[in-house]
Amino acid sequence: MDDTLRTQPRRVLVIEPSEFIRSMVLMLLELDGHAGHGVQTVSEARGVLRRQAFDVVVSDVDVNSAAEVVALSLDLRRLAWRPQVVWVGELSPLAVDPEGAVFRDVLRLSRPFDVRSFRELMSRCHGASSQQDAALAG
Repeated sequence: MDDTLRTQPRRVLVIEPSEFIRSMVLMLLELDGHAGHGVQTVSEARGVLRRQAFDVVVSDVDVNSAAEVVALSLDLRRLAWRPQVVWVGELSPLAVDPEGAVFRDVLRLSRPFDVRSFRELMSRCHGASSQQDAALAG
């Protein structure tokens, strides 16, 4: 890995319906020292977010319905911590969340993306909050 893109290890939730793409993204995260957890649907992600803290949530916004994206954004607003949100795809998050509250700190990654652009994006993600684990334990 290019040392200029080295980042602190992150806990990353990847929401991606394609098993192949999800596996590739998780493998890349692991190679870069991150702890990745992959799910196929927003529904699964919402359940995981109730039990586990993540620094970053990466989701393919185009394949999820607007209702699912809104539900996920509401869940993210209710968390005691605010994970970095990365939307992959062309749909504007503001199209499904006009208030934009959960997307204040959003990063976007257009498709198709390459390894370098994904690594650059991960290097821009904010670090872990010490409140994350405490919020889940409390």
